[in-house]
This record gives sequence, structure tokens and C-alpha cells, in this order.
Amino acid sequence: MSKRPHMPNPGPTQGHKKPRFSPPPQHPEPSISLAPPPGLTVKNAAEVLQRYSGWLRNRPPDTVSHSNQEVSVDGHTYYVATVHLPSNCNVRHRNRNTHVRSQEESRNVAREILGPKQSSAKHDILTTPQFWSRNPQLTTKAYCTVITVTSSKRSDIGRLCRRLCLVTSRPLPFQNEIALDLVEYDSNNSRVFPHARLGPSVPLNLSERQLDYAFEWSRKFVRSLTNQKIDGLLEKAPYLFIPLRTEFSKQTCTENDVAWDELNLWDSFVRDLNLRDFDQLKRSLEDAVLSPNQEFARRYYAVRVRSDLTPNSPAPRDKNISIHQLTAGKDLRVPMQKLRYPNQPIVEAEQVNTAAKGGWASTLNDVKSLHHVIPELSALYFLPASVVRTGTFIPSIMNALDEHLVAAECNQEVFAGKLDHLHVLRAITSPAVHPDPHNYERLEMLGDAVLHFVASVDVVRRAEPGEEGEADAGHELRTERHLIVSNRTLGMASEKAGVVKYLRNSVSRRRNFCPPGWIHGDHGSQPEDCVTFKEIGGKIPSDLVESLLGAAYLSSDKSLQGALDAIHKLHIPVQLRSATELQTATVVARLLGESSHSQGASLILLGYEFKDPAKGRSILCLPPRAASFEQYSFLGNAVLELLLVEQVWKHLHLSPHEMTKLKHSSVNMAALGALAVSTNIVDQMEIAPQAKEHLDAFVAEIRTAEGLASLQGQRQYWTNVSDFKVCRL
Repeated sequence: MSKRPHMPNPGPTQGHKKPRFSPPPQHPEPSISLAPPPGLTVKNAAEVLQRYSGWLRNRPPDTVSHSNQEVSVDGHTYYVATVHLPSNCNVRHRNRNTHVRSQEESRNVAREILGPKQSSAKHDILTTPQFWSRNPQLTTKAYCTVITVTSSKRSDIGRLCRRLCLVTSRPLPFQNEIALDLVEYDSNNSRVFPHARLGPSVPLNLSERQLDYAFEWSRKFVRSLTNQKIDGLLEKAPYLFIPLRTEFSKQTCTENDVAWDELNLWDSFVRDLNLRDFDQLKRSLEDAVLSPNQEFARRYYAVRVRSDLTPNSPAPRDKNISIHQLTAGKDLRVPMQKLRYPNQPIVEAEQVNTAAKGGWASTLNDVKSLHHVIPELSALYFLPASVVRTGTFIPSIMNALDEHLVAAECNQEVFAGKLDHLHVLRAITSPAVHPDPHNYERLEMLGDAVLHFVASVDVVRRAEPGEEGEADAGHELRTERHLIVSNRTLGMASEKAGVVKYLRNSVSRRRNFCPPGWIHGDHGSQPEDCVTFKEIGGKIPSDLVESLLGAAYLSSDKSLQGALDAIHKLHIPVQLRSATELQTATVVARLLGESSHSQGASLILLGYEFKDPAKGRSILCLPPRAASFEQYSFLGNAVLELLLVEQVWKHLHLSPHEMTKLKHSSVNMAALGALAVSTNIVDQMEIAPQAKEHLDAFVAEIRTAEGLASLQGQRQYWTNVSDFKVCRL
């Protein structure tokens, strides 16, 4: 049935040719079937639209239809929109039930108390963890951490990617091995599958000469993996890299496991190949990289030596020219370099992708294109191929390590290290950095439910029984709760707790990798200060607080005491301190009085026996409602939301949006009314005669819809049934 509010005649429009939402003056109604107008006036239009938008927000898109009509009056174009509402829409008329005050009213009162909303603000954000800036200078007494690249799809990745050692002046703050996800989700290369593991940090004793060799090798290694001019001093180096022996395969290493012969063997970046002995040439190209005689150039992984090909052989990709001509260029007018060994073999090789271009991982899922390299025109690179492959992952590994270090600092400085590390890591990661489930969206939803429950009990516990009516009592409770859980309150709490600086809301680019304190040739010195001043959206700090609360709740094995401890560490204004104070029986007894001495017969609903049957019967006796109805409903809503979110949260295949839709569709008025019918709670209700007929019609409609849905294989059969709010228990 179509339904459009009757708009008052605003008179002629001055100065606007196409007003968007004003009906045409002195123009007849469009020729469509309309229901009686809901008494819409200029004063109540905004409120009715607000109620409708709130109802529409969580409705399936196929339950509401719209139609638009364009009309022309006096040369001006106007638009009339007709909304076709289903029968269970709560915007049926202007006059709502007098005993209900909307939650939006409570929010508006709280907003007036809290002041204007702040859209965004600038905060100090950690660009790099403070771990590096707080490290003392590297000395011969150091710590080493083994870096291992892993993959479930390549059994030979241990041979292809050599293990490296990360040398630091103090151990990393992780007791066990940690796994690093190297996928950059914001890039188009979603096929990257390798991961990395960092073993526990163990002491490493070096000599002064070994420390100098390690620094010089690290300097050349960083320049190689970035293919850029990066330099630094040992005094400024936050960490060093050194290669481990080829056969090394443990989680921890000692001085004897380092490939020292590779650190002090090379004085330059390249070395000429021996073309006099082809057997020696073949051995030297095992695990080798070919490069021109310059530092920054295109390089190739040597794959195999082709003795059946020479520089004069036809090029496999173009039979009309030789390999030598293809290497020199197709312009035959340019003289080719004369070769000293015209019969030398050809080396098949794969091009090295630098870290900025995705590294070796970007070629794992592709059909590799082989290049044919003439050994005389190339040189042997100082890094083995297995080290270069691992090096292409280093920017991603260090960026991921920085995220783990920031999470560890947040856990230690805010929560005294009591939270699960991985939960904290996800809690500080925004959707701009990683998609679900690797960001805080799911934890935010869980933390929001926990906070609503705790805040609900807190405001009921602090409330004093008064003489106000039922609507006013519920309104006051909702207002007090909103003062605790609003985004503005949580935003202020995040500043007091100092957690905003740990937020991970920007992606670190591989191409910009540079160790802190080192000098980048194009961008200047990498700042040692690890804090930047960045503008953050107004809602993000509150989301961060809720996600950290969700992480604390999970870390304490869903203990409400753990959640309460986190609430106070996050400076959320809740007075409750102990989980024993959260017992709703104690709270309700204080607010509504002790159990009745004349309880009468027992009361059992859904297998639960009420300890105080009189209180249960007072809720089942409608109308009139008991004076405590709104308080019971207020607490029950908070409990129901927390239990439901805990169940929904377990389904990892659901996106946060789907989880929200499922939650709202399960606890809305229609769903709870259908539940009251299907569980036969309505049979135990005592209804006044004036409401009995209405209740019977509602029960019949629900059971008819349930039967039809069972035949048609539908689930949410209550969506098209008119609400009967008295059934919301």
C-alpha cells in the first residue's frame, strides 16, 4: 500500500528553479493510490523522517519500494516521492504510544550534555615503534633473531630463500616465535602467499671486526634490496642483517651459524666470470645472480647454463635475429660489442623484481619468462640468489614487525602486558590497512556489546528509585548509558588513556623502506622521531577503544572482570569495579526491592525457574505494565545483545556488515514478538480484555506466517507481520 505524507502548501518558491523536496504549489495530488496522511506537519516532519530512517536502516532492501514522479508547475520542475511501506513499519501515524519514549530522544539529550560533535582532530601517531629509538647503540654484545620465509605451497622455499639473521642491541619483546603476514592487501597483487617467521631472540657475541663486516654487508644489502641510494652509520643503525649458512634450518642461531665467508669475501658489488673454464663457470652460477658492472641495474637469477646455445644462435623469442643481436638491440645499424669468447654458452635467467615491484613473490604464481644472458656481458653479483630472494621480502617483513612491536608497546604500556598479543594487534589495525578479519571491525562490535552491558548495569545500579513514570524511567536510563558509550565520551577516553598513537591506519610502502636514522638518497635522512601529527576521523578513536575492550574481553577468556579492568585502564567513566557488582540479581534487588515474601506458586519459563515468581508475573501481566517494566527491558536488552554478539562473532565467514544485520534482525521488535509466540510465552501472559483481541490476532498472524515460511523454506517469517510491542518481554 502506498503511503505519502501530505505536505503543507509552502507557497511560491522564490529564487530557486528546482527545489528538491517541496511539493508544487496549487498542484493536484498525483494520480496514485494513497493511504490517509499520517498528520505530517512542518513541526513534526523531521521527527517522522528520523523515525523512518532509523527503521529503514536495518531492513532488507527488498522490503521497501519507492517510486518517483516528476511534475511541472509554472515552468518549474518538482519531484514527488512515494514510499511503499510494509505493514509492520513503525511509522504508521504521528501519534506514538504514550508510554514509550524513543531511544533517539535519549541520545539527543545526551548529545546536548556532551556538546557538539567533533568530525576529526589531529593526534600524535607512531610511524615506527619506539622500540628502535629506545635501543642502545649496537655493540659486540648483541642479540640475533632468525628470519625465515615460509610457504604452504612451495616445499622448496627453504632452499630458494636463505635464512637471515636480524641483529639488534636488545632482544625483541616476544617470548615465542611470531608469524608475519607479508601480503599487502591494498595492492592489486592479491596472490602473494609467502609468510615469514621470526624466532626468539638469543645473545650473539661478535668481535669488533665481525661487527664492522656485518654493518658493511648490511649497508650494501639494504641498497641492493631497494635498488636505491641508502646509507647510514653504525652508530645510527637500529639493526643489522647478516646471512646464515645455506644448510642452516633452526629457529635460533649462534656465531658459528653465520656465513662469515660471504661477509668479508667481496670488496665490490660484482666480480667477473671465469669464461676460460666452462665447468667452473657452471659451478659459479649455482645460486647466483647476474648483474651489469654497476651497483643499481637490472639483475637476473641464473637458472641454468645452455651449452647448446651460443651468442650467434637464433634468439628463442625472435628467430630472425641472434641472441647477441637481441641483447644489443634490434637496430642493426648500431655495431655490436665484439665478444672475446664467441662460442661461450648462454645462461637462462629470470629477472629480479626488486622489493618495490613486489619482489620474488610477485612471480610465484606466474609463468616465468626466461631471458638469455651472455656471460661475457654480465658479472657475478656479490649476493647469492637465495639471499636476494629473501631480501625482496625484507621491507614487508620489517613493516609487519613494526606493527607487532607497536602492538606489544600498547599492550605493555596500557594493559601491563596482560592482553593476548594477536588480539591487540588486530584491535589497533584499521580497515584502511588490512581487510576483515585482520582489522578491528569484529573486535569493535564485540567490545561495543560488552560496554553496553556493563554500562547498562552501571546506570541501573546507580539509579535511585523515583516517582517518575515508566517512560521517564527508561528515558533516564538510556540517557545515562549514552553518556557513557557515546563516541564523544569514548573519544575523550582514548585521549586520556593515550591509545590513539598506537593506531595503525596507513600502509607502509615497500618502495619507501629505509631503516630509521639512515639517509635516503632521494628523500633525505629518515627521521629518528617515531611520532607524526596526523588528522584522524572523529569516530575512529572511539572504535579503537571499543576494539581494545573486545580484545581484553577475549584475552581474559570472556571474563567480565577482565573487561572491567580494561574499561578503567581506558578511562571509560564506569563506576563498577568488581565483576560481583555486575550480578543483575543484586542490581535489580537494590533498585526494585527484595524478593516478595508471598511468592505464590513457582514460575517456569523456557526451562528457567524464577527465584522470585512475583517479579516474573509482574512482567507477564499486561497491561497495565508494571512500574519496573522499562528497567527489566533495559537490562534484558543489554544481556541479549551481548549473548547474541558472542554467538555471531564466532562465524568468521561473516563480514562486520553481515554481523550487524544479523544482530539487528534477531533482536528487533518483530523477531522478539515472534519468539514470544513460538515459545508459547504468550500463553502465560495475563492480558486485559481490551488487548486480548489484538493479541489473539497477532498470534494467529505470526503462526500463519510461520507455517507459510516453513513450506517455502524461509526463515525470517516475522518481517511482514505487524508489531505487537506488548510481546517484547
